[in-house]
Amino acid sequence: DPLDEHQDGCYVKIINCKRFVVNSVRGYLPLKVVHFVMNLHTLPRTFYLTRHGQSEYNLLGKIGGDSGLTPSGIEYAKRLAEFAKECIAKDTAGSSSSSSKSHHKTKETAAAAVEFHPQQEEEEEEDAEEETTSTVEPKKPIPARLWTSTLRRTKETAQFIEHDSLHHVWDNGEEGEWVQFRPMAKRNLDELYAGICDGMTYKEIEQMYPDEFERRQEDKLAYRYPRGESYMDVTLRLEPLAHEMERTREPILMVAHQGILRILYAYFMGLDRKEAPYVSIPLNMVIQLHPHAYGCDEKRFLLMTKEEMMNNSTQDGQDEPVTSMPVKTRRLSTQQVENQVHSQISPSDPIMNAPSC
Repeated sequence: DPLDEHQDGCYVKIINCKRFVVNSVRGYLPLKVVHFVMNLHTLPRTFYLTRHGQSEYNLLGKIGGDSGLTPSGIEYAKRLAEFAKECIAKDTAGSSSSSSKSHHKTKETAAAAVEFHPQQEEEEEEDAEEETTSTVEPKKPIPARLWTSTLRRTKETAQFIEHDSLHHVWDNGEEGEWVQFRPMAKRNLDELYAGICDGMTYKEIEQMYPDEFERRQEDKLAYRYPRGESYMDVTLRLEPLAHEMERTREPILMVAHQGILRILYAYFMGLDRKEAPYVSIPLNMVIQLHPHAYGCDEKRFLLMTKEEMMNNSTQDGQDEPVTSMPVKTRRLSTQQVENQVHSQISPSDPIMNAPSC
């Protein structure tokens, strides 16, 4: 039944997703609900999640720190800039039937990685222009955002992304100049802090702090590093950022860290929070998420293969890097099993899934 604006009681009335009437709302959780609802909108939106390029600490198997990128990491940064220019900053939703289908992936193909080759795409576009008439409109530039953490390796990964100016008219009639991928460093996106274990390998942690090592294996979600953070702690500091993502209308390219992206991925994909610390977020891959009313579609783009990483490396020993921290055997959900079967990268790959918090 419709509510009278002068009616007593605790309620929130939403009118056309533009006007909100909040009456007699008190308490921590009710106010959290109001804050969340007021950040929602009905327009389609897309997020692009990627880890930073391979860092010096990744190469050594160390966690945390603030190291720079390796030559392979720099190469990935260049490819990410090309991907951002050609795929994120241009409207591909209605350019062809194949592109529109990319937003409606089934579970069986959602996690399959697609290799991105800019030169190959240019050649295919040229061939298509020769074979077909000019009935398809060219891709239009659209506003896009860039978020990174405050750490060096994410900023270096985003260093080659171009920041062109764009004159844009928004859906409310307002217009103005927009700077593409204006860099925005957010502390919320900093990697989970490993405290006294920061800068160590998992093997070193097992030798120096065997009790801590065992406790983390028992409960990776709630375990807090001494003088550091847990996944639960990071979840709390990511809550305002998740609200901002819900409110934002432009595509967002987020260059962050494995622990951070695991939590955000689990949130939008509707996974149980206990599964979040085990989500596979490989290096050199862009994960496209397209939330909608009935869930969230996923598509993965592999910008640089493991073999290309090894060719770009200036150091030996890449065949036997320090492996990531082992975890106890756990039962996987049906969705995770499908993701592992169809993904081109194994979650246990020590190079593509480099050690992280």
